[in-house]
Amino acid sequence: MKTVVVKKIDSQLSIESVSALLDRGEVHPIGCVNWPADYPYAPEVSFVILHDGDKIYLRYSVDEQSVAAVAEHDNGAVWCDSCVEFFVSFDKESYYNLETNAAGRVLLSHRLAGGESKCFADTHILSSIVRVPSLGSGPFAERVEQTSWSLLLAIPKEAFFKDDIASLTGVEATANFYKCGDNLRQPHFLSWSPIANPTPNFHLPRFFGRLVFE
Repeated sequence: MKTVVVKKIDSQLSIESVSALLDRGEVHPIGCVNWPADYPYAPEVSFVILHDGDKIYLRYSVDEQSVAAVAEHDNGAVWCDSCVEFFVSFDKESYYNLETNAAGRVLLSHRLAGGESKCFADTHILSSIVRVPSLGSGPFAERVEQTSWSLLLAIPKEAFFKDDIASLTGVEATANFYKCGDNLRQPHFLSWSPIANPTPNFHLPRFFGRLVFE
């Protein structure tokens, strides 16, 4: 099982200081092309992840042939755009899917391990997630040109609204990280931890890897 040890940093740092630490953090590729016959395209995608006990800091770096951010509101169809995703489980019985497009629009829901019984995060929870998209926060139609972009998220532990997490310090979780673009000219479905399923499906916690929070 793939494992990431999430390094702990000082909780008093500004987002600019955290960004500088992410520059020096361990880079993890999101490079598994699980369905090459139908979806061979593989943009360059990676993530760096840190925590301070209260928040997860997650930065994605993407280089792809085209980019889009059509969804105008949180909890919209961000997966149809240039989308990076973080699925995480703290109990192996349920999980959260946190999906974000290139303009920082977020979808967050809690699901049982089978994928059913969705419960979406409310506006208060969504607004607590800090997003720093390098392409700006305004929606835009697909731009068919080679584009490099990044997205920094600061995710408070309270965003995991069905769990009572006193501190992330010492927590062990399971997770996967993804890059997709369902409606792009070159649709793609990449993962960090490989998915042994015949068709594209990210909602399969049995293929999650491990996150160990320092």
